Amino acid sequence: MEKMIMVKSASDCTLVISIPELNLRKVWNKRGMKLPISESVLMQACYYLSVETLIKDGDLVVEDKDFLVNAGFMSTEEIENLVELTESYMARLIKNMPLTEVKKEVRKLSKSQIDEVTEYAISHYVDLNMDRVDFLSQVSGKNIMKAITNYKAAQEG
Repeated sequence: MEKMIMVKSASDCTLVISIPELNLRKVWNKRGMKLPISESVLMQACYYLSVETLIKDGDLVVEDKDFLVNAGFMSTEEIENLVELTESYMARLIKNMPLTEVKKEVRKLSKSQIDEVTEYAISHYVDLNMDRVDFLSQVSGKNIMKAITNYKAAQEG
């Protein structure tokens, strides 16, 4: 029996992997949706740039740490520093954690995880201090103040 690897969507968009020659077609319709893929098929699929990019950017999350090491996505040391974003962790990042610690933690995150923290911060702007706004604007490349203003307008309108 072949080992199955659970692959989870970390994106709010629909994600699709379709590789006919591997007999692989998977569709993730929402964030947090998990689908199993056989280890050997997923290993072969990782040679396709689109699949590699989805995993490297963090849009698709492979929860099997051994697979990530064997496929060359991460080293053993990187696996030990891997951070899973939960609601409580993101709340701590934007509200309670000292800024120096936030800067250390953000270095461990992928680009899509930084985007996720940024979106969380925008939707929870009441808890934000200006030092967090400036820092998140810097690391995400987004104008957080403008995004908060737009978010407030959308909520009121």
